[in-house]
Parts: sequence; C-alpha cells; structure tokens
Amino acid sequence: MRKLLYLLLTILIFACSDNEGNNEPNEIGDLAHGGIVIWIDETGEHGLVCALEDQGGAQWSLLGSFIFSESFGEEIGTGYANTTAIINTQGSPETYYVAGIARAYNGGGYTDWSLPSIKELQQMYIYKSLINLRSLDNGGTEFINYFYWSSTELSNSTAWGLSFRDRERRGFSKDITHYVRAVRAF
Repeated sequence: MRKLLYLLLTILIFACSDNEGNNEPNEIGDLAHGGIVIWIDETGEHGLVCALEDQGGAQWSLLGSFIFSESFGEEIGTGYANTTAIINTQGSPETYYVAGIARAYNGGGYTDWSLPSIKELQQMYIYKSLINLRSLDNGGTEFINYFYWSSTELSNSTAWGLSFRDRERRGFSKDITHYVRAVRAF
C-alpha cells in the first residue's frame, strides 16, 4: 500500500510540474525559463526565450550619441555580449536606450535579459505567430507590425532593425525610436 501511495504521489508531482526544473526537453513555443522558447541548441539543453511582451520603444543609443560600442555580433547567442558592450559604452541612465531597457526587464523573475542580435530577432520573426498566441494566452502582448531594434551595430551611427510586418532587415540611424523585445539564454 505504501509503494502504491508513493507511486501515485510521484505521478501527481510530475503531472503538475511545468518545463522548468524537470528533465523534459524544451520545444519551440514552450513557456519556460521566463519566456517563450524560440531556439534550442543541438543538445536540446540550452536555448533562447523571448519576453511575453514588448518593453516599449526607444532610441538605440543614449540621446542619439553616435559612438562605437563594438556590438557587431550577428549570430544566435551574441545578443547578451552585444548588450553588455552597448551598456558599457553608453553608460547611465540605462533605461533611456534599448539595450539598457532590455537588460532592466525582469520577466519571470530573471534579470539576465538582453537586446537580441539580428539573427536572434530573425528567429523571433520566424515563430512570430506562435509567439503571439502563447504570449496572449499567458498575459503578454502580440508583436507590433513595425520595426524592432537588434543589438547588432553597423557603424558608429547605425544599427540593424527588423520589420515584424514583412521581415525587412534594415540599418537605421541610432537616434530613431523602434520597439524592444528582450531575450535570455537558458
């Protein structure tokens, strides 16, 4: 009888748990690690999530300052380092520009969010419909059909943005306001 009770309790615990803290593999579109899974590496153990909502809109650089931050990483996995480089170059107050706004986000209780690299942003666009559904189902918001900033810099005065209307990738002056949707690694 004791073994049966233990077995039932174990089944109940696993049935009520979510994807965080257990050994079930994550899948694209899962709500896990503070956001919605948008990319998983080949091991299936690590990946990226995006926030459930936008963090607003802002200029890429602090008050339109045109200086290199050397945040040239485009690949998936480079957004965090890019964001750190931007913040180290731009300084305070961090919440006046997109990298600082992304880093200040604390969705799901996590504090290691970043502005996505251009390829991380493109990955979000690929799963835009799924992310919108999962976001709305969990109290978040849909993507706006307009441009979002990436953390990938082109020059001292321009950085990449991506349209969530038609996936157009375009370099913009850093003093233009676009939207922010943060990502974090797990």
